[in-house]
This record gives sequence, structure tokens and C-alpha cells, in this order.
Amino acid sequence: MERVDDGFRLPSPMNCPQAVHELMLKCWDKDRRLRPSFQDILVTIGQWIESPEVLHQPMPSRSNQVPDTRSTTSVKEWLNEIKMSSYMPHFAAAGYEQLTDLAGLLDNDLKDLGISLVGHRNKMLRTIRSLPITQENNV
Repeated sequence: MERVDDGFRLPSPMNCPQAVHELMLKCWDKDRRLRPSFQDILVTIGQWIESPEVLHQPMPSRSNQVPDTRSTTSVKEWLNEIKMSSYMPHFAAAGYEQLTDLAGLLDNDLKDLGISLVGHRNKMLRTIRSLPITQENNV
């Protein structure tokens, strides 16, 4: 259970449409308030039955969007904004506290922190690139 609490999720089953796997992941959201209701799941599956071609299109997801982190000032706030606060101990143990500490982080750095899920690393890297500190450093 600890790995699930830390954000571990099984990879998509072989030949599973992306939309189905995304729905599965939403059902396992750590914050139960963000999970789809049973009615939402029924509606989604009903749409798949009526239009099977949508199974091969990514579902609209907040996780694909870059959260607005302009007012974020600390690593803790940033992780809360991107719904990945379970990784706070990883960053704290490595001494990452301020947003400026994140500038220049790469995928391998996140792996070294113990963030094993590629989707989580990608989301973190995507949002790090959108932070004002990295934009200032790239000018």
C-alpha cells in the first residue's frame, strides 16, 4: 500500500486503449475527491460504446495541462499545485526547498530522487519549465 500511497500505478495493460488506462488512473487518484463518480464512469463507458473511435483519443485531463504556478514560492507549494505532494519527502531529503533549487533539474535528477514513474517525472519537468525561475535563467 505504501507504494500506491507514493503514487505508484501499474502501467497500461497490453493493447489497452489510452483512454481506458487514463480512466483507470483517474479512479486511483490519491485524492478521492478528484476521482470520477460512478455516474461519470458510466457516462464515459457509454460514450465509448456509442463511438468506439474515441477510445484511441486521449481523454481531456487536467494532468496534461500545465498548472498555473506563477504565485508558487516554494517546492512544497509547487508539489501541492501539481498534485504531487507525496513526493515532498524526496525533495526535502535532497535539500530542495526553494523554486530556484529546481532550475536545471533533469529527468535523471528526478530518478535519483526516487521518482520512478515516468509520467510523474514528465509532469514535474513540464511544470518546472513553466516556472518563472527557469524562464529567467533561459533569457
